[in-house]
Amino acid sequence: MNSKAVFHGIHRYGELWCGAILPASELPDMTRGAKRKEKTKPSEGTSIRATISFPANIYQTLEDIAHQKKVSLAWVVRDASEQYIAGKWPLFKGKV
Repeated sequence: MNSKAVFHGIHRYGELWCGAILPASELPDMTRGAKRKEKTKPSEGTSIRATISFPANIYQTLEDIAHQKKVSLAWVVRDASEQYIAGKWPLFKGKV
């Protein structure tokens, strides 16, 4: 009898998750994950969407600033990012 273990993945602590030991004839067809699209370089004037997680207190502060200025949260984050880059790397000031 030819048996193989079916591994479902690696647990976040590095342990293998194993469902069962099945005969080779009963193993399910294994497929690879979806292929990711190759990232293209953005052209001048385009925007790229990003998902960012903030601690709750920082998020609330950003929301408050946006409300006070009557702008979107995205505008506040973009403005802060531009100011950070201009202050940190002044040579990139014209690029931002």
